[in-house]
Amino acid sequence: MECLKNIIGITRSYCNCPNIDKYRESESGYYFDESAYSYDMKQWEDVIGCQDLAETLYGFIKNANRKLKRELSISLNKDRDFNRNPIVQHIGKETNKDIKLKEGDEIVIRVKSKSRGAGAYLNIKDIVASDKIEFEDIEKVDNNKANFIDIKGVVKEDVTIKDSTNGCSSCNARKNNGITVTGYLNGVAKSRSLFGITFNAEINCSYENIICNALENVDVKEVIGIIVQKIAVREGLKYLMRSNNFNRYTVMNTQVREEDVHALKAEYMRDIREWLIPMLGLDNSFCFGCSTKKRKITKSWF
Repeated sequence: MECLKNIIGITRSYCNCPNIDKYRESESGYYFDESAYSYDMKQWEDVIGCQDLAETLYGFIKNANRKLKRELSISLNKDRDFNRNPIVQHIGKETNKDIKLKEGDEIVIRVKSKSRGAGAYLNIKDIVASDKIEFEDIEKVDNNKANFIDIKGVVKEDVTIKDSTNGCSSCNARKNNGITVTGYLNGVAKSRSLFGITFNAEINCSYENIICNALENVDVKEVIGIIVQKIAVREGLKYLMRSNNFNRYTVMNTQVREEDVHALKAEYMRDIREWLIPMLGLDNSFCFGCSTKKRKITKSWF
């Protein structure tokens, strides 16, 4: 995930191996080599080699970022139902009203989701407009506080077009979880007018969005940094267990490493359940509901 690219760094210690400086940034303040379960950079270098050290260690961090998403989804799905069905709306209902636009007029269509809980994100596509309107920019604000997209356009020449209004045709919007649209002409809200523009809008849910939005909170960012550090170090220890390039001067014995691998998994799973999930604000999220799963009881003849 792009938002976790620099969540932890490899090290802040001196190391002259190639590309180490490329991976020093840590947005959470945590570093791979500073875990109680890790080794110092010289020991990692002795096992991996200086030339490949940076890319190998950062590979552990990338794997950890992917595993965080997977482990979070597993933990959440134990007592919650994840909403995999998006809201889909076709926005823009043609009217009989003509609307006159002048060259240089600036229009903004603000599409706003009422589903702003953790994990929900808004997307627009298939925009259809008069060829006399030129889109300059589509600005997207997507987080837990404000989930909206502004479609911005400028009228290239005087034109009269059939107006369109904020209407939904062939949509499956759920009650209290829909999409609102407001049109602005030269900064003035024209709530019923969309200036002939039509498009499709969707509200979807993703675990990636849950994680990336949560990073706005510095406390959550720190917790995620701790978890990613533990998963990454565990990936590194598993690498050592597969490697023949070690000796008693570089790493500890195999039995200790196996114990550390098990301990790290228990720790980061506990951190996810007891620290991260309560901080994500999922109770009122559109993306989750109370689990309706029932344990299946099957007969056994044996």
